[in-house]
Amino acid sequence: MGVAILVFAINSQQTATRDYAAYWAAGQQLVHHQNPYDGAAIHRIQKEAGYQWDFPLFMRNTPLAFFIAYPLGFFGERSALCLWVVVLILSLVASTHMLRAIAGDPPDRTHLLAYVFPPVIACLSNGQLGIILLLGITTFLRFHRTNPLLAGIALIAIAVKPHLFLPFGVALLMWCLFERQLQILVGAALAIVAALAFSLIIDPQSWMQYQVMIRAEGIERQYIPCFSMLFRMLVNRNSFWLQFVPCAIATAYAAIIMFKRHREWRWEVEGCNVLALSVMVAPYAWFVDEAVVLPAVLLNVYRASFRYVIVLGFLMAAVLIEVACGAQIPSNWYVWTATAWYLWCIGNTRSADAPVHAMNGKDQPSARAAETGVNVIASTEP
Repeated sequence: MGVAILVFAINSQQTATRDYAAYWAAGQQLVHHQNPYDGAAIHRIQKEAGYQWDFPLFMRNTPLAFFIAYPLGFFGERSALCLWVVVLILSLVASTHMLRAIAGDPPDRTHLLAYVFPPVIACLSNGQLGIILLLGITTFLRFHRTNPLLAGIALIAIAVKPHLFLPFGVALLMWCLFERQLQILVGAALAIVAALAFSLIIDPQSWMQYQVMIRAEGIERQYIPCFSMLFRMLVNRNSFWLQFVPCAIATAYAAIIMFKRHREWRWEVEGCNVLALSVMVAPYAWFVDEAVVLPAVLLNVYRASFRYVIVLGFLMAAVLIEVACGAQIPSNWYVWTATAWYLWCIGNTRSADAPVHAMNGKDQPSARAAETGVNVIASTEP
């Protein structure tokens, strides 16, 4: 599957129209010590690579993401695309195997569902960095008990797209303080400081340039199919601040449940559900951003009854049909998907009396896994 995607990406005549082109063009500017948010320069680079639209495709991430885009600037468009797709595929493989390890390395093949999760497929085909963020979140889930410093460093993923993780981030900060997991905070601080220092060394004016680009882009005037945008459109489309109301409410909710349940908190269960909630209520989020919800969905599958597995199958099939039929990422066809993943995860969690049901139909001892905080489901093997 990975080879097929790579060959298609290399030979496609439309590579410059994918989101990858934004990171590559920014990398080209950074390598030559130029403004990575310069619309005219970005558009010129993309047009030379075959970009056909009349407006530039910006990398809208803050300068903290320069460490991701910078290496692409040393390569031509096709060579950089090969490197980019390989990194995405390896990140997906690593994330999938870590999620399987969190579930206790069960002998079945449930983890293969990760490779057909619709937002992941869309992320690969569009060259989006959501899968790299997925790797960071999954690394945190896998090592937050056994290697907290590494888990904290992996949280740089949250800083790259902070608007996707606001309730999750607040719950995480409170948990670290309540449980005195200071190594995680130290690791996160080190990673953010390193990314910030790198951005300032490469381009000392980068943060001012970013502010200029954001104002010129006018995100508040753009339609983004997501729950928060739908809420704003239903109440008052001219009030941009309304897009932040669902996120504010969800953040308060996450803080309350963390305050009440921090002693028995499990990141593989409650934490993943908050992750899915965070993406659902993000002030703005595209369908490809939902790739980071994979841990919540896959780990819930390991605990799901047959009925909930069937429901998930229908949901995934419906979205896969939309992807296969060529529905564009800004399409209204995707406005419901983030909500569907969250509601499915919450419904499955509440229906499961204990996390002991795997897809192979065998009851597996999970009390020990819950105590260690590492595995959701213990292996059936001795």
